[in-house]
Amino acid sequence: MGKKGRTIYSIINERFKLVMNDVYKIYTSTFLMGIALAISVISTVYQLANGLSQTQIATISSLFFISYALLEIPTGGIADTYGHKKSVVWGLVAHGISILLIGILPDFRMFVISSLLAGLGYALQSGAYSSLIHDVLTNLNKSAYYIKVQGRVSAYLLFGTLVASPVVSYLYQYSSQLPYILSSVFLFLSAILVHSVKWKLRKDKPSLSLYFQSIKRGVQISLKNKRIIALIILGVVLFLGGNLFANNISQPLQLNLGIKIVQLGLVAAIISGAKAMTSAYAYTLYQKFGGLNSLIGSIIVTALIFFGLTQISGVFGIILILFLYIMAAYKDQIILTLLQNEASNPERSTIISTYSFLTFILVGLTMPLGGLSIDYLGVSTTLLIIAAITIMLGLFGLFIYSNNIKSSEGL
Repeated sequence: MGKKGRTIYSIINERFKLVMNDVYKIYTSTFLMGIALAISVISTVYQLANGLSQTQIATISSLFFISYALLEIPTGGIADTYGHKKSVVWGLVAHGISILLIGILPDFRMFVISSLLAGLGYALQSGAYSSLIHDVLTNLNKSAYYIKVQGRVSAYLLFGTLVASPVVSYLYQYSSQLPYILSSVFLFLSAILVHSVKWKLRKDKPSLSLYFQSIKRGVQISLKNKRIIALIILGVVLFLGGNLFANNISQPLQLNLGIKIVQLGLVAAIISGAKAMTSAYAYTLYQKFGGLNSLIGSIIVTALIFFGLTQISGVFGIILILFLYIMAAYKDQIILTLLQNEASNPERSTIISTYSFLTFILVGLTMPLGGLSIDYLGVSTTLLIIAAITIMLGLFGLFIYSNNIKSSEGL
């Protein structure tokens, strides 16, 4: 009897070590991804240095978001049917190739191809990565720790960017293409680590029929669940303002506030560090305040920051920018967790992909409008418009979500 007990204990212990090793592989993979993404510190400068106009840069960004959005739902179906791990690996490889292309041949046509390929890479990773984490924890009977682990994953991602950002700026002075080539290498290494994860979710044999069934079920659940619709509205309004700020306003505003170009990498590292800390402690804050209060705080604080940036200058403006990115990091964790709670395992990736689809397609289509607003109305007026939109649509989404909380059981 004792021997049998030791055997059972040994099996459980080995399984526990296997899954936890996989968790740390995911942590390391995410850290490498963060290093690769640090090239965003010099991406605009790199594009301008290679002869791209501001219009071309905006076009490239729009193509990325639209391609990402259009591929979100089908790639979510692929992840649910063929496996979350495979989807993440394929996405990392596609992303790595997209960066390598513009590192080798940085002209406008290659940037266009790269943006489309990057959209595919991100789409393959987006819902599948978080679902892979959920699969591992569920099989360990630790799914309640999802937000804690997901927060650490985001923290490792941001910490990688924090560490690499100053290095990217330094390397760029000697070779503008080298950071892009190295970035692709880190993404390929990240893909190898994810591929080495041993745990495999047992599913039916992949087929085209299962693929379309997965998409259909996920979309139907998303459209019938009012809480998911509310989260989509909240995600859209917060991401719309945040993305326009990050891509069009942040760096020029920092320069106007007294930051030098060579210091942008350092500022980016500080922001990444703050976002990493926020992601790491998102679980604690979520447990303390709850989902609804976290959503309310995200809407109100974000709108106030947009307004404050039109009134404050100097170091206080930099502090507000920092808090804006902190709120964005917290919002991402809260909405993703609430979406995970609304989904059953077979359709989890597709539901998250549906959310991403609606969010990114709107961002891709409205980016030119944001650019026109900045060109013709100025940064301050555009920030006021963003603040107003955040409050109005945010309150609408909160109204829908709060009125459907009590009906959550049994759905």
